[in-house]
Amino acid sequence: MPEPPCRRSDTHALQIGQGTVRRYLDLLEQLFLIRQLRPWHENLRKRQVKRPKLYFRDTGLYHHLLGIGTLDELHRHPKIGASWEGFIIEKIAFEAERISSTSGRPITAPSSTC
Repeated sequence: MPEPPCRRSDTHALQIGQGTVRRYLDLLEQLFLIRQLRPWHENLRKRQVKRPKLYFRDTGLYHHLLGIGTLDELHRHPKIGASWEGFIIEKIAFEAERISSTSGRPITAPSSTC
């Protein structure tokens, strides 16, 4: 599902404000239905401009909403890459949270050496 969360043209067509869309996305995240993967960039200004990527946390729900009922339909669907990406993000996040909770230390991204 990685797609821009709210472009101005989308919110204008829906006749809702960007703030409303952001609140809805935050609510969906609090309900554990989606994950918003915030952009990472060394430059804080660039990080603030970039939009988060959105992922359905439950790929089964995502497939149902897309009308995918079989593995064959999934293999032919144009969103198979997004589905796989969301599945992997969830697995990585789950393992990071598990390791963090057992070690007592948060998992952090390595710093760039470039």
